[in-house]
Amino acid sequence: MVSVSLDSNEVFDLLVAAPGTKEEKQTFFIEQFDARVPRTSYEIMLDRLADELGDEQAAEAVCAFVLSSTDSRAIKLLKRAIKGRPVSLRFDEPSLVELLFESDDELTPIGEALADRLRQPVSRVAESPHPPGQLLEGSAPRVRHTPQLANSTEGADVILDWHRADPETPDRGPWRWSVCMYAYLHPGTQDVLYVGKTDQMTVRARFVSNFKRKFHDLYARLGILKVDVIAARVELAVSSRLTSQWLDDLESLLIISLQPPLNDRNRKSRRNARPGTVVVCTGDWPLESARFVDGG
Repeated sequence: MVSVSLDSNEVFDLLVAAPGTKEEKQTFFIEQFDARVPRTSYEIMLDRLADELGDEQAAEAVCAFVLSSTDSRAIKLLKRAIKGRPVSLRFDEPSLVELLFESDDELTPIGEALADRLRQPVSRVAESPHPPGQLLEGSAPRVRHTPQLANSTEGADVILDWHRADPETPDRGPWRWSVCMYAYLHPGTQDVLYVGKTDQMTVRARFVSNFKRKFHDLYARLGILKVDVIAARVELAVSSRLTSQWLDDLESLLIISLQPPLNDRNRKSRRNARPGTVVVCTGDWPLESARFVDGG
């Protein structure tokens, strides 16, 4: 059975109106859909969800969260409507109820979409479309090179959540990110060869620009024909706004800490620093060293 589709605006409205905190929604998407989303804002949360799952699957994930709150008034009213029972609305209903029902107690298009999912024989509320760690059909394999012991993010001021860019799909996933960090890895050893940041161009555009500008000769020097590409979303615990200056400072910290051979700037000294800032790399970060403290 094909579910009634929702557009991106409707999905966003559902995400905002769904009962629960940003932290609870973040935990649900990580545990049930293996999608590492930030809790900075709902706009960024939904964008990341779409990046990792695709637009259609992101909509299903949001619907799954809404329908998982089985004791909420909105879902109780929705179940009554599905069974053909009368629904009586109050003047001070929660925002989610207002999304699902018209003033005459009839279902809105969003309400119909959720009702359609509740009517399905096997509800997607109980189990996610793919268990954590299982790949969606057609998605790129997630090659993890991180240590077996997970890196703790406790005490982190900044979390860099790294993801691999699949060379077979240069128009999807991390390739199209901007306002993020990126790195090039040795295809064999997985050593970090270059660290960069981008706040306007996409990771793909940066890669093409870097290659044309200076990497031909450097590749030859290292005896490689290609590099692996990873990119990181930046989650700040010490600021609500990710600025270009933040990206510059994170880039210079990683460069001076790792000494990537393809970086020319910031390998010996830094102009700006944020003393005491703790940066932790998670996700597809390839090195055992994953926690960096800015010494100023």
